[in-house]
Amino acid sequence: APTGRDRMKRLASVVLLALLSGCAHPDSRHAQVSHELGKRTGKSLGVESAPGMAAMPPGTDLGQPLSDDDVAASALWNNAAFQEVLAELGLARADVILAGQLTNPSFFMLFPAGPKQLEFYAKIPLEALWLRPRRVAAAEFESQRLAGRVVQSGLDLVRDAKLACAEYRLSREKLRLAEQTVELSRQISALMRARFDAGDVSELETAMARIDALSAQEEIKRLRADTAIAHEKLRHVMGLGTRTASFELTEQRASVATTRAADELVKDGLASRPDLRSAELAIESAGKRLKLARTEIYTLTAIIDANATDNGLDVGPGVEFPIPIFNQNQGNIAIADARLEQAVRRYATVRDQIVLEVRQSHARWQQANQNAAAWSDQLLPELEAAVNQSQKAVDAGDLPPLHALDARVKLNAARLHQQLALADRDRAVAELERAIGHRLDLPASPRRTSALSQP
Repeated sequence: APTGRDRMKRLASVVLLALLSGCAHPDSRHAQVSHELGKRTGKSLGVESAPGMAAMPPGTDLGQPLSDDDVAASALWNNAAFQEVLAELGLARADVILAGQLTNPSFFMLFPAGPKQLEFYAKIPLEALWLRPRRVAAAEFESQRLAGRVVQSGLDLVRDAKLACAEYRLSREKLRLAEQTVELSRQISALMRARFDAGDVSELETAMARIDALSAQEEIKRLRADTAIAHEKLRHVMGLGTRTASFELTEQRASVATTRAADELVKDGLASRPDLRSAELAIESAGKRLKLARTEIYTLTAIIDANATDNGLDVGPGVEFPIPIFNQNQGNIAIADARLEQAVRRYATVRDQIVLEVRQSHARWQQANQNAAAWSDQLLPELEAAVNQSQKAVDAGDLPPLHALDARVKLNAARLHQQLALADRDRAVAELERAIGHRLDLPASPRRTSALSQP
């Protein structure tokens, strides 16, 4: 028959096996975030690299003109601020590991001295049997919430990259048109000078033409500085850091449009936005932590006690537990309850913010699209036709050359308005895609069936 000592050994083995079960470390969510961004933007994360070491995505060559998608891909790979946000995934993983760790057993020994006999005992915390799974579950929900927030940060970065492309492309077009205007102003000034010498115009008119030419030259200097600043901002968003390699953007803009109404896009955003899913996960995590706080008052420690006697060791079991008379964990319960209420209200805030962002972005996109279409399809073609007619009249001798030059200046001004309208449309598309949580030409990513919603 087994002795008392054998029974205690078996009991200790069973307790230790129960405590040590399920201690697998959680996997990193880096791949999950990359997968989600790939579904939403068409661009995934790159390999983890050392800080300050930029690596270009496959198919992206700084020696060739870059598209907006190339810039967005480089930003996801290299942007320093986004890489800092990605590093928080490691902290979330560490929190899950900490939640799964077990309290070490403690061992006490009293040495014999004089009549004092040898005595020792071990304490094994048993509350981990019911507290540890709840701690791990709460930490897992928090890790999923953080992963969703990182995905949202990636969407924000893609938006910022496309906005930077629109700004740089606009500044470059402004500079090109301004250079053409400078040349036209010089020709106008020269014609006015010739007419002044012939006595056809006054000195004041000649001086005004010369001032216009000088002002156009000064505008060139400002636009060159603006273009350089926009280029540096684009480099920063791409995460190129101290790399000195220069690059240019393609002339062609991304042609993206939608015929969906605002209400449909709102439903799309509420179903797809990762920050709303993160707010839901925050509620679930807070609920788990509230239940955990209410359970943590129930702790139990198993004791194995041994005393040396003349016949060997007397071994016996025991238990230790606190009596929750004064401290029933009221403080932590109140904190957990307040955080749950805060998470619920945060969810409502994020939901309403998404509705606002989608409706505003859709309205701006409609207006910008109409303006761009009006300049490209109606106003600009009519002005170009008027310039051609004016040039023909000048060639036929029906009008003086100054009329044709003035018409070209007005055409350049109209082309500038067209570029402003196209830039507004590019910005509106970038904001609308960020508002609904994915590119307009990609399907929605339902949050309840995505990888982020897996418990």
